[in-house]
Amino acid sequence: MSLELANYIVKVGLEKGAQDVIAIVTRSDEHMFRFANNSLTIVKNWSRESANMLIGINKKTIVVSLTKLDKDTIDRVVDKVVKTSKYLEPDKDYTQLPGEKFEYKSIPDTYDPKIEALENASEYVDAAINAALKEGAEKVAGVLVYNVGEKFLATSTGIEASEKGTSIKLSVRAFCGEEASGHGVEVSRVLSRFNPERPGREAGEYARRAVNPIEGEPGTYETILSPLVVANLFGDVAFIGASAFMVEAGFSFFADKLGEKVASDVLTVYDDGRYPNGYGSTMFDDEGTPTTRTVIIEKGVLKSLLHNNKTARKFQTTSTGNAGWVVPHPWNVVIEPGSYTLEDMISQVDNGIFVTNNWYTRFQNYREGIFSTICRDAVFKIRNGELAEPLKGLRISGRMLDLLQNISALSKERVQIQWWEAEIPVFAPYMLIKNVNFTKATL
Repeated sequence: MSLELANYIVKVGLEKGAQDVIAIVTRSDEHMFRFANNSLTIVKNWSRESANMLIGINKKTIVVSLTKLDKDTIDRVVDKVVKTSKYLEPDKDYTQLPGEKFEYKSIPDTYDPKIEALENASEYVDAAINAALKEGAEKVAGVLVYNVGEKFLATSTGIEASEKGTSIKLSVRAFCGEEASGHGVEVSRVLSRFNPERPGREAGEYARRAVNPIEGEPGTYETILSPLVVANLFGDVAFIGASAFMVEAGFSFFADKLGEKVASDVLTVYDDGRYPNGYGSTMFDDEGTPTTRTVIIEKGVLKSLLHNNKTARKFQTTSTGNAGWVVPHPWNVVIEPGSYTLEDMISQVDNGIFVTNNWYTRFQNYREGIFSTICRDAVFKIRNGELAEPLKGLRISGRMLDLLQNISALSKERVQIQWWEAEIPVFAPYMLIKNVNFTKATL
């Protein structure tokens, strides 16, 4: 029925005079389990259906979203869009949809019937809480969400595609005393690769070790970033830095650097829309182009940007399967692992800082990559190769290119991260970086 609805949107658009039409209809059933003070507190379920449509008419493009999907509403909205288009200026860079047909292949570990059949996820909540308490946490809070979704795409060039997927994710926060806290995240598309105890243990251990923090001293330090922090920053590296739209708009710190050295030799980063078990994995992008793997940085060299058909035409290349009708975006950012354990990395640092989480990442200058981010939850001084006293009141401030070029080591372990401070899924290692600048944090 939803594919029929997508095709109906395309049909109406063409009948009203549009030359290009894309319709994406999505359906999802979402289940949320919220917990606080070591107990489950709220359970909610949602069923949602929506449609996004792109209408191209006379070299003008309008994008519309609908949540009411009856045919009368669709007819009325498309008619209004077409009439409104006459007030818009034509886009000199307007690009028609590609005419070729594609073959779409399924992606491993992106749909699990066990998640679709799941009726009660409280056992996973209990496992996370108990793991955090066992590590010494006093209070545990967080949220678990699992989802079953379908996506249906139709275009005026005759493309039809659909896919069904599942996901489950858990965010755990643990607390000790008034100031000590820790955070852990677990994300998966299938239950067999979902371990709720791991983020519980991590959050609980960080909270226990962070009791009675002292004010951190501003300065420049060797720094270890946890996967949570790496995911937050590298979502920006892949989107703000590597989206061709952001480069063209003058917002990217990678502008004019294609083929140049932008990072340390140890760093290789790619986007992969087909990564098994990837939270963002999908068979096709918003224009119907099959997703693929695109190397962004290889051994420190900027190799490629992320494109939709419009930016690809302007850059005289081909789409990388990352549409976004307007802004190309990453699906899953994958950082190649290193050869170190976290303990190895800590042992190499004589005078440094270990940051386990962050928030309020803001760019003061996108083009120059000047940013700051506040250290959140457990932060530790590293002294003579060992974790020492917990710290508070610090902010990382610097240039993104400096940060990338100063990476000296990556861990073997990687964690898939996606939560509200890291919206773009990232497979992130621990990261050791030289000469990171810390200032005092103020909110």
